[in-house]
This record gives sequence, C-alpha cells and structure tokens, in this order.
Amino acid sequence: MIVNGREIIIKADFDEMLDGILEWLNLNGYQNTAQVFVSELYDVIVKKIAPNPERFPEYAWKRTPDKIYRRFLFRKKWYIVYKVHPKRLEFLVIVYSRRDLSKISFE
Repeated sequence: MIVNGREIIIKADFDEMLDGILEWLNLNGYQNTAQVFVSELYDVIVKKIAPNPERFPEYAWKRTPDKIYRRFLFRKKWYIVYKVHPKRLEFLVIVYSRRDLSKISFE
C-alpha cells in the first residue's frame, strides 16, 4: 500500500507482536475488541502516521541525526515504532507502553 507517496511496510517483528496481542484478546474473550483494535490500528497508520510521519516524537532509544525512528502512542497503551524513509515507512514493533522500551530490539 502507498500513502502520500510512501510505501507502507509492516516488518515481521511488528506482525508477530500484533499476532500476540490479538491472540491474547481472543483467548480472553475479547473477540470484538480484537477486531476493533485492528481496525483502529489500520486507521492510525493510514490516516494519522502516514500523512505526516515526522510529526510524532523521535524514538528515544534509537536516536539518529536525521531522526528516522519515530513512535506513536496508540490507545494510550501501545507504542508503535516506525522508521521514516523518503519513499517508505517501515513499521517495526508494537509494544505495551509499560515495557522497558530500552530493551526492545528490532532490525
């Protein structure tokens, strides 16, 4: 998918983490919540992040001079970490905000 001239890429770690979140929701009787979660996540990626990815804060645990690593707080509980390139956005991980983000590795 391409939004505002950038290809949207979902990396394997992001996909695996999302699968884990959805599995937990489904196993604990939150099937409707799981469906809404995915729908809202898609809307955030396409309608909020992709149009202006530099608008959101730099990811503090992977700083670069050009600030290509960014984060978005989703539903007040989940960090979406992504990488900004001129022609693409790579969604790297989605993690619970209470986790120690300095210990999250990707790429």
